[in-house]
Amino acid sequence: MLNTVERLGKSTEFEAQQVRIQELETDLDRYRSTVQTQLGLLPSGNSDSASSSPANPTVDIDSQS
Repeated sequence: MLNTVERLGKSTEFEAQQVRIQELETDLDRYRSTVQTQLGLLPSGNSDSASSSPANPTVDIDSQS
């Protein structure tokens, strides 16, 4: 009888783990989808255009002493 209870407990634990794994996979898919959407909203560009844009001005400092 103890073996039956033990076996039932392990079976239930295994099923609970399977449900949790499925939930985690769903969360991961949702997260990936969100990241892909956010990446699509980012402006595309390279470092050359970013350094010369008005939002990122560069200042040359020459020593005049």
